[in-house]
Amino acid sequence: MTTWLLIIFAHAGALSNSDSNSMTTAVFASEVACASAGEAAKKMAEGTTKVIKYRCVPTGIKEKNT
Repeated sequence: MTTWLLIIFAHAGALSNSDSNSMTTAVFASEVACASAGEAAKKMAEGTTKVIKYRCVPTGIKEKNT
């Protein structure tokens, strides 16, 4: 099974008084888990001037069965 890379980009929205951005990544065992984490990250910005976007991409690396 291929692992999935979550790429999260957060930035200040148009109504923000500041100019900031950040980016982070995390690896997940499935596309579903990756997307769930991305949606959870988006919810953290609700009600703020921050904007969070994400993408889940397959890594091409097979998960080891341990």
